[in-house]
Amino acid sequence: MAGGIGKRLRPLTYYTPKPLIEINGSAMISRIINYAKSYDVRNIYISLKYKGNLIKKFIESKHNDENIFYIRENKPLGTAGSLYQLKNKKNIENILLVNADISTSVDFNYFYDFHKKNKSDISICSSIYEINIPYGVIENKENQVKKITEKPKLSFLINSGIYLINKKILKLIKNKTFLNATDLISKAKLKKYRVNHYPMYEDWIDIGSKDDLLKARKKIR
Repeated sequence: MAGGIGKRLRPLTYYTPKPLIEINGSAMISRIINYAKSYDVRNIYISLKYKGNLIKKFIESKHNDENIFYIRENKPLGTAGSLYQLKNKKNIENILLVNADISTSVDFNYFYDFHKKNKSDISICSSIYEINIPYGVIENKENQVKKITEKPKLSFLINSGIYLINKKILKLIKNKTFLNATDLISKAKLKKYRVNHYPMYEDWIDIGSKDDLLKARKKIR
């Protein structure tokens, strides 16, 4: 998914679309393409909207691959809306959906095995996100203090922006309709499809802001 505007990375994204921003000499989208190819991903479909011509021109110059295709969005379709255009593609059983602003070392083979073993209709890569609160946290009932915990660490399971989606789920997507992946998951749950999360312990960075980009450039080689 490479169609986003990248508002949080402005002013960088005024001229360079987010997928083409470099991390230590390599564009984010190149890293994802090369990583997917290392797992023998058969066909790669790239959704384009904001500065899409720049992205397409870059990929054609760096990745001479007849198995890379493009999905054009005439209007923003969110992180899942453009998948509608894959509905009638033959020889597709499952789709690996990856946001173009992440870096990860998750093992796609293990992720796929989990998806198949658990008979998932949608599998979500989940990651642990921890927040350190630098104060004592009070639990109360009205004015009465029930408990105080000094500088607690809170842990949450978060959505990493990496999914495996069975093709039959695409029937829940309407043509030319904005739809985020989280909304698609909600629709699938309402229809009683099986949605599972895959605990990911490998490296993962969401490069959505300037601070995240600085961290990624320090960490990723």
